[in-house]
Amino acid sequence: MYPLSDDGLNSLPDYATIREEFIKCGKDTCNLCPHGPYYYAYWRDKTKDNNKSKIRKKYIGSIDP
Repeated sequence: MYPLSDDGLNSLPDYATIREEFIKCGKDTCNLCPHGPYYYAYWRDKTKDNNKSKIRKKYIGSIDP
């Protein structure tokens, strides 16, 4: 995956939260797990009925934004 461009970061909602995550690859022979850090943006969007919200997640990149 490639990091988001500046336009991609600007397309995120103002209320998005940026999180640093370390990911396990799931391979039994991997001695480097967990991998990372990777950065993701999280935010809530309302659904069509406006009674519930859905959590959205977008990969930002492996370079600290």
